[in-house]
Amino acid sequence: MNRTTQISKVHTAAWLVVAGISLAGLTACGGGGGGDSPAPTPVADTPPAPTTATQEVSVVDGPIEGAKVCLDKNNDGACAADGSEPSGTTDAAGKTTLTVLIADQGKFPIIAEVGTGAKNGGVSVTTPFTLKTTADKPALVSPLTTLVQTQIESSGSTTAVAETTLKDQIGTSLSLFADPTLGTDNESKRMAALAEVIVKVKQSVTSTVGNTGTALSRDSLGNATALAALTDLAAQVPAGTTLTAQQSQTIAQLAVADAGISAGSATALESRGTATADPAVSATNPAVPGDLLAWFTFTNAQNYSYRTFSSTAADLVPDAQGQTRFRETRKTLSAGVDQPFTRTTNYWTGSQWLNCAPDFIHRASPRDGNGYGGSTYCDSYVNTTRRVWTDISGKRMADVVTQMRAYPLRDSQGEWSKWGPDPALLGAAVFPAKSRLAYQDTQDVATPEIQFTGTANQVRIAPAPNTTAAFSTWPFATTLDAAILAHQGNLVNSAQAANGINTLFVTSVTQAAAPIAGVTVVVQYRAAFDSNGNKARIYRAYVDAVTGFPRNYVALLDTTYRIETLGDAKVLRFAAMPSELDSAIAFKRSFIERGGLVFYGSKDKLRSSYRQYLNTEAWAALKTQLGI
Repeated sequence: MNRTTQISKVHTAAWLVVAGISLAGLTACGGGGGGDSPAPTPVADTPPAPTTATQEVSVVDGPIEGAKVCLDKNNDGACAADGSEPSGTTDAAGKTTLTVLIADQGKFPIIAEVGTGAKNGGVSVTTPFTLKTTADKPALVSPLTTLVQTQIESSGSTTAVAETTLKDQIGTSLSLFADPTLGTDNESKRMAALAEVIVKVKQSVTSTVGNTGTALSRDSLGNATALAALTDLAAQVPAGTTLTAQQSQTIAQLAVADAGISAGSATALESRGTATADPAVSATNPAVPGDLLAWFTFTNAQNYSYRTFSSTAADLVPDAQGQTRFRETRKTLSAGVDQPFTRTTNYWTGSQWLNCAPDFIHRASPRDGNGYGGSTYCDSYVNTTRRVWTDISGKRMADVVTQMRAYPLRDSQGEWSKWGPDPALLGAAVFPAKSRLAYQDTQDVATPEIQFTGTANQVRIAPAPNTTAAFSTWPFATTLDAAILAHQGNLVNSAQAANGINTLFVTSVTQAAAPIAGVTVVVQYRAAFDSNGNKARIYRAYVDAVTGFPRNYVALLDTTYRIETLGDAKVLRFAAMPSELDSAIAFKRSFIERGGLVFYGSKDKLRSSYRQYLNTEAWAALKTQLGI
């Protein structure tokens, strides 16, 4: 029984007692002639329903004491300075209680502003940052919930979908809305350490950009940087890890440097602050056919490449599933000679291996009034997106290209600093009427298994254990079993030294400098197998600067592998990779037996990417100006 019900029953009982006494008095006096009058019907004195409720909130990284917590009713990512939003300040345990309108519950995110007067785990905060959580999960605010809310804002997905996507990127089964500092198991320790790194990334971004931009743009940049680097950050924090403050700081600084964040990054990000979404597509507001310039590199009229997406009016009519269609064009001109685009990959769509020809028709979902939509590329890459637009009509082309090159968020297609032509080549030309620039946040939801085709991507096995034959003459493996048997390293026989003959090349990573004298900057990672128990061992090897052969083998990880049948193929995948490799690559390696041969394969990790598009009018004008 709730408190309102209790109060109602007390009032009703009191009324009945008073009514009973009054009736008894009237009866004793005989009343009046003409018979008894009916007793009045009691009416309960029900109090008005409450309009507010309390919401307990915990803010953790440390825990965090002295954070200002509020209900972000205007969805501006900050607590209102005038106190118009319900707010509170966290105590030493990181807790506070908000009094909110019942009508507002579950509708707005919770914000926690951590200023220099706060303490994180008992340590004074020197660089401010902001955390947040989703509207439907208000009890805990943490670095991990911050990324879930950031993901929702970028993709328009539900809390459940956003959390699932990020858990996949991190590689965890734990809830991102649980306080990892309360757990004693190894995975909780890992998640607590990852949360610390995320805060360090946000603070490192703020320190790098200084006072440029607004506090909100600096914090948004920190969130986007951490979200884009999440897979790499998680790979550097193994289970059971407890990082020192310096270790967390080092990981964060490397991530910020890798993202290309500079002093002007926050200001550059503000250029999208005034961008708005188009109205939702409807019968009275139909989608407009045309082109989107997705990527462009340009040296001169004889050397350039671009990628566009286009739709005709017919493509934009939704099918029975509510999907529209788009097509892709890739053009590359090298020394004036056209280089036709061909794929050397097959994608597993869930039902077949697809080569995805250049004229393949891809699918998309119409955008709503907030710019949210999604697409399925090559029937296998699935993503959610949010696109907003800004008008660039009448603006100097050189200024717009300079602005695009300064964009601080990364796209998987390349570096924005290298996008398009040198602005100096554009002179004083301006974009014509109806020219627009779009900003799109893209989040992968699903990526396919990829089979790389061609002889360069086929696995070879040595003709003899001590062969001196050139690698290019080695026979191709015809089955995964043969490849496994030929590459045992020292996993089966510990007395056998690992070498370039008995280990299988997995991938390589190029470092900034040679790790030791006498070797190149290329570091190889190689594998050995033992079919008894599906065991695998991953090595690191340096490449000799003279012979080009791998040497200095170090076993980094003993793991396992499994083989799965996908259509007419068998796919070998590793259970894990060494953290130093996992954090350095954007994919998971596989080996694929198909058609009597063994190929290299991979599966891209889920990622966030941030794109800029020029519309039809802007792209046409830019091409004309450049003479292409």
